[in-house]
Amino acid sequence: MSKEKEVLVVLEVPEEIKQRLNDWRRYWYRSSVIHYGAGILGILCSTFAATGFLTSFASVISAVCFGVIGFAKPLEKYNKYVQMWRKLDSAAYKI
Repeated sequence: MSKEKEVLVVLEVPEEIKQRLNDWRRYWYRSSVIHYGAGILGILCSTFAATGFLTSFASVISAVCFGVIGFAKPLEKYNKYVQMWRKLDSAAYKI
């Protein structure tokens, strides 16, 4: 019985692909920070407004935070960047 040796060849990922992966990772991170940051800040401010602490200021900040989440839709952007990153990352490692 003869055993065949398996040879693993590691190729370098092109710089353009590395740069694009890094860009998408930054966009993903930025979108997730905006989404979760605005959500948490909005919840805190709406709680402050409901308890009577800094009512007018907290209610305005809360409305702005939930407006950013509703109109800018950082979660959709986050999902798109994650999908693109996964596809490109998978293709880069197949090379």
